[in-house]
Amino acid sequence: MGEKDPQLWSGTPAAIKTIISPTMNTFHFRNPPGRRALLTLTAIFIFLSLRGVGASGPAVSDEILARPMPHLSEKAVQQLFAVHGAAQIDSISQLDVRVLRVPAAKRDLVVDALSHNPNIEFAEKNSIASLGAMTDDLYVTCGYEWHLSQIKALDAWNISTGDPATTIAICDTGVAPNQPDLAGKLLPGYNFYANNTDTADDYGHGTAVAGTAAAQGNNGIGVAGVAWASSILPIKISDPTGYATYSNMAKALTYAVDHGARVINISFYGSTSSSTLQSAADYVWNHNGIVFACAGNTGTSAPQYPA
Repeated sequence: MGEKDPQLWSGTPAAIKTIISPTMNTFHFRNPPGRRALLTLTAIFIFLSLRGVGASGPAVSDEILARPMPHLSEKAVQQLFAVHGAAQIDSISQLDVRVLRVPAAKRDLVVDALSHNPNIEFAEKNSIASLGAMTDDLYVTCGYEWHLSQIKALDAWNISTGDPATTIAICDTGVAPNQPDLAGKLLPGYNFYANNTDTADDYGHGTAVAGTAAAQGNNGIGVAGVAWASSILPIKISDPTGYATYSNMAKALTYAVDHGARVINISFYGSTSSSTLQSAADYVWNHNGIVFACAGNTGTSAPQYPA
């Protein structure tokens, strides 16, 4: 990553700066695949510096994300969608982004038509993101967390080990409610994949990420999270195979900051940029939040979207 933006950097708490500073310009994935989840919180590529990669990746075959111009009445919005054979099935109200269903064969044509309509701010496919890697590395289970010294976490702990009043949102596959190192840390969250409050982890990735963030330290078991005194807000966004739509990612970001999270982790990456996700990141930033995204699993120094 290049030089830090002073304006962006100025609002970052001192304890977070202590962790971020040594790695901001040098971060890359050299490590074996089994260890990458340990670096979740060192992928400090602020979501507000989103850059489109210009490629077309996997997306929901019959869904579109669109935001109408604010001057339109709701009746006019729905009429406009109907003209193009699109029906609204969901929305992200904080962003005024609508999730539309269209015939799969006509999806790209409708995206193009809406994108060129002066009454639509943007229209795009509802892309699908995949997980960052998780770990079963023996060094983790034995407690040899070398990454903590790499990111200067021990120095940061002289300032703070976190605070129960500080909420870290984990937007992922869910979090295991019975994980001993996370006992007493989990707040009531939400499952945007199933549209219910069951945030249990049916894949394992989200629990590992939550532990990286805030597993209880100094308790003689398991591992120690970077901010091990903080609370965890579990937000489930993926299906059982570990894939999440951009719409669920955006809903998770807005939900997290609306429910008190100042720090939001989203360890997913896709292959195409998104105005919807950019809007969600802007919403978080404007509500005094910060987003952490994984750099991806390609083993290169180039981060994948949205990092």
